[in-house]
Amino acid sequence: MVTVSPVSDSQLSGYYVKDDYYFKMFKDSLVVFGQGAKDKNLGAVKTMEQKKFFDSLVKSRDVKAQDITFSAPKSLSIMWAVGTEEQRNLALYVHRTAIEKAMAHIEEHLFNIQKKSNNIVKTYKGSGMVALGIDHSVSRPTEENKSGEYEDYQDPQIHTHVLLANAGYIEGDLKKVNRSVNYNQIYKNQKQIDRIYKMYARREFEKVNCKTRKTENGFELLDISDAQNRHFSNRSIQIEGNLAKKHLTRRTATGAQKNAAALKGRLKKLGDDKAAPGSMSDKWKSKANAVDININWEPFDEELDKRNLNDVRQVIKKGFQAHVAINPISTRGKAIHDIFEFAELAHEENPANNPLVDLDDIHIHLKAIMEEDRMIRLPGQKEEQRSSREQFVSINLMVAGCAFPHSHHNLGPFVLN
Repeated sequence: MVTVSPVSDSQLSGYYVKDDYYFKMFKDSLVVFGQGAKDKNLGAVKTMEQKKFFDSLVKSRDVKAQDITFSAPKSLSIMWAVGTEEQRNLALYVHRTAIEKAMAHIEEHLFNIQKKSNNIVKTYKGSGMVALGIDHSVSRPTEENKSGEYEDYQDPQIHTHVLLANAGYIEGDLKKVNRSVNYNQIYKNQKQIDRIYKMYARREFEKVNCKTRKTENGFELLDISDAQNRHFSNRSIQIEGNLAKKHLTRRTATGAQKNAAALKGRLKKLGDDKAAPGSMSDKWKSKANAVDININWEPFDEELDKRNLNDVRQVIKKGFQAHVAINPISTRGKAIHDIFEFAELAHEENPANNPLVDLDDIHIHLKAIMEEDRMIRLPGQKEEQRSSREQFVSINLMVAGCAFPHSHHNLGPFVLN
């Protein structure tokens, strides 16, 4: 799951500094994202130097940053908590690689700078993005874990806070004047970012023959069932219980209602000595044994991603054809969402002939597919040159017996790159 929330001046100087929430446990360097961070070689300096540079960028801003939190599927966290060393390394690699890909998408398509002139605020494509990634490995404790066998217990939950600085400059500005970020597109595209993160993560597992399964909210490892996941989801169960008292579910609740449910009964994270993964290891393994968790994946000497590239192209093409048939006026977000959804359903039905795809695959193939089949009006084309919707209504919307589900997302203009 991906969530986005502002980090204000008062929060950064109050709650976050007091609890040292973001920087306390990290003595070396934090992972960095964005061209602005690369230009300053920020990844090569220590954490405190990174923090000092970060603070200097945003010192004049009321909102210092946005906290983009990437929370891994529960089964990935369980693999990291109770798996072999190779399985633990794979879980972290998959999570971090998927975040890197998602942040690259944000930088390329959603990172905008705002400039006020004559009392009018205009938005421009941004450059110079700076973001710091901070990994956390546990969820917050719950009331049930204050005493007994699981006293001071916290469930494993791999998640990364990416602090996206409220700083950047307008693309093409040779002076590189530091201006504030317009985060609107990032907020509007939270679901798309979440989908991109999960698709990359799932593809990384599949590349090394670590089997996964589709779920309502993304994917989980095939070797770990939903019931087994629930045994490591005390915090999630607590939040769902708070929602249920209001006759709500995660699907029916608004963002504000979910936030209120999360804050109710929320306990402070434990001290370093109690929260450190090493101190939890025996409790995690005891739980895993009790519910018969057995992760069968073993490492291989070489990557096993043997997808047929023509199959990849055909899945993307059929998914986009179905999308265009339903949406004659296309947007980037709708296309990406629908192609992902189509590919996942097709893969579940016939994985041998319908491989999973990620955003890199879409970038490689989609423009050529659109141009060769005239599925959408390209820049410079006249309206009559565009293929009509009627041509696509009759397209077979079935791949391997899977009906294509229709969904609507207004996620910004579709831009060919």
